[in-house]
Amino acid sequence: MASVQVRKAASPAGQPQNGAQATVVNQTSFAMTLGRSINWSGTPASPGFPDTILPNMSVMFNHLSDGEFGSTGAVIYDGFNPNMHPCAWVLAWDAPAESDQFPNKVYVDCGLKSVIDGIEFTEIRRLLRESSTESKAEDPVSKTKAEANVNDLTPEKATVAAAFGVMP
Repeated sequence: MASVQVRKAASPAGQPQNGAQATVVNQTSFAMTLGRSINWSGTPASPGFPDTILPNMSVMFNHLSDGEFGSTGAVIYDGFNPNMHPCAWVLAWDAPAESDQFPNKVYVDCGLKSVIDGIEFTEIRRLLRESSTESKAEDPVSKTKAEANVNDLTPEKATVAAAFGVMP
């Protein structure tokens, strides 16, 4: 799974984060497509969330802060496990504008698409609030896994790294 070294950069006094930059790696043998997304605060920078993540490739997107609350959102990508069962992978992040007072957080989940489709975004947001700077998920039924972390690699922007894959 992808990993990024965690280090906290000091944000200049009174300087809010201006968003989050996310990299998502598809570690499966099948393309993933964007199923659902939500922006609780902030908006994706043009051209938006990537529609497709090709097998064994990565995509990057920027999510801009709304200035007051920061950058908080979630994406769900749909794909397949090696048995060709429809599956889904969730990535949610919270990069508050005042990251020196409120920590960045990240949350992942994965599983059969029918199960993930039944999870409301309100539940994902609740789980995100309870999460931390790192999150891991494995689903033994679908044999899927997900891992992510969020860091302040620059004082202005949170950096999210996520990997979506399948278990051996």
